[in-house]
Amino acid sequence: CRALYLNPYGNFSKCPLSRFEVNYRKITREDLRKMLFSSCAINRNIIGLSPKIQVSFVTKDGVEIPGEILELLELISQVNSFRAACKALGVSPSTYWEKIKSLEEKLGISLVISVRGGRKKGITILTDFAKELLKEYKEIRERAIVSLYEY
Repeated sequence: CRALYLNPYGNFSKCPLSRFEVNYRKITREDLRKMLFSSCAINRNIIGLSPKIQVSFVTKDGVEIPGEILELLELISQVNSFRAACKALGVSPSTYWEKIKSLEEKLGISLVISVRGGRKKGITILTDFAKELLKEYKEIRERAIVSLYEY
């Protein structure tokens, strides 16, 4: 590939798996050429492993809010559509609708508000509680991802 990665600390590298990185303030044309035309670190990974971060929450009462639901809420917040979010994840809307409703019942609070049909073909938005939950989820996930690449 001919792509470069800029990590949160301002260092350029071929990709997050590359060991050669240079701070953006000190990078030279030769460094850029070396990175761009070097072999891909992923291709050297014989069994093709890459890390995956899965975050979930558990309430004081022991109710788990699984990562798959948090990912769904994140997509809903972006597209304002339950059906489109499920389609993007490649999952059945009916299955996830039941999971959301079951979780809302256990939590005693709504996560989504849906308006069906009409001229605008319906809309789904997150409740304030779900927005706060999603904010916390994103912060924790980001901290975990950044910590993977700290040396």
